Amino acid sequence: MAKKNRSQTNNNKSGKGFRIFLFIGLAALGLFFIPVVKTSNSNLKIRPNATWEFIKEDIRAQDRLRFPQLFEWAAELTGYPKHIHAGSYAIDAWMGTLPILKVLFSGRQEAIQLVVNKYRTQHEFLIFVAQKLATDTLVLKQLLDDSVYLSKFKLSTIHSFCLITPNTYEVYWSCSAQKLLDKMGKAYLQFWNEDRRKAAATLGFSIPEIISIAAIVEEETNYVPEKSMIASVYINRLRKGIPLQADPTIKYALGDFTIKRITQEHLTTASLFNTYIHTGLPPTPICTPSVSSIDAVLHASKSNKLFFCANPDLNGQHIFAQTLEEHLKNAKNYHDALNKKGIH
Repeated sequence: MAKKNRSQTNNNKSGKGFRIFLFIGLAALGLFFIPVVKTSNSNLKIRPNATWEFIKEDIRAQDRLRFPQLFEWAAELTGYPKHIHAGSYAIDAWMGTLPILKVLFSGRQEAIQLVVNKYRTQHEFLIFVAQKLATDTLVLKQLLDDSVYLSKFKLSTIHSFCLITPNTYEVYWSCSAQKLLDKMGKAYLQFWNEDRRKAAATLGFSIPEIISIAAIVEEETNYVPEKSMIASVYINRLRKGIPLQADPTIKYALGDFTIKRITQEHLTTASLFNTYIHTGLPPTPICTPSVSSIDAVLHASKSNKLFFCANPDLNGQHIFAQTLEEHLKNAKNYHDALNKKGIH
């Protein structure tokens, strides 16, 4: 009888041990497979050169995971802290910690479509990059000021901003400053193909000069059909040695792009960018012009116009003139329209 009781005791112990083992196994499965992602189509970002302690804090701050502590335990159990790859990784709502870690271990991050538009200053562009990518913007600035690096694009440091052509670039969130600028430089060389280079040479301007004219055109109008005519006015004035008298350069000189009406006081601004005082082009482009503005300059209208001013209908279009007398009449009508609207 005693033997039977011992047998029952052993069976009970075995059953209890199995249940504990099963519980641990199920807990482990939960640890690795319970869905932890808050929303579908999310991204988990791992910053370059970050320590595991920083990554844990950053993942919590990104607020993509339901149970960050669970993720941390699983990551440490699988040895992830020794195999960190920077990047932006696509994660989905069904994913548990193990599928997430599998993605992170692989280092296969998701590419980003970086849409580069118009920027008026290098600083503005650097802020944009900092907001969109983990790229070191200090290194990026150093490259834009590096004459040796820029020489392969035949650009000087004063014209380094010409390298930034508005376009959509496929890049990785964690890409280095040089990889980003190399990609933009490659696009710059492709954009300035043989046809565009020949068109610039035919007009008698260098590529940076074409971009500088285009930048003014870009700031003058969003109405594409007029761009080639506005370009012709500036080209005509440059060829005759007449100051460009471009209002956007005054705004650039003042660093105030909200000004709606240029006054006589503005025109006295002491700056090399003041094209009412100085003849020729500004020292650098006043923005990164669009492709439509660059092509408008390369294929500028054949005209004898030397002046233009905004249409008094305030419809975003312009009226062109050949003589100063015509222009002054047009300008008066425009200013009367501004006064009537109370625009100062």
